[in-house]
Amino acid sequence: MTLYEIRYEGMLEDVRSGRGRQYGREYEIQVVAVSRDSAALRVLSELFVDHLHVGRFRDRWLVVNVLYERR
Repeated sequence: MTLYEIRYEGMLEDVRSGRGRQYGREYEIQVVAVSRDSAALRVLSELFVDHLHVGRFRDRWLVVNVLYERR
């Protein structure tokens, strides 16, 4: 596995350029673990397996960390 750090500017540029539109928009979301104010999720898409850590801050759930790899 290779570690890449992607800054938000690069992600915004990918969205603006339309990169990824040729791939399917189907996702499978699996809840791996839940506690009172945090959870771990696994998201399967055509290209990637994403592992998300989310936390509840006041009344909103926010993504804290994402680790992904190509399928």
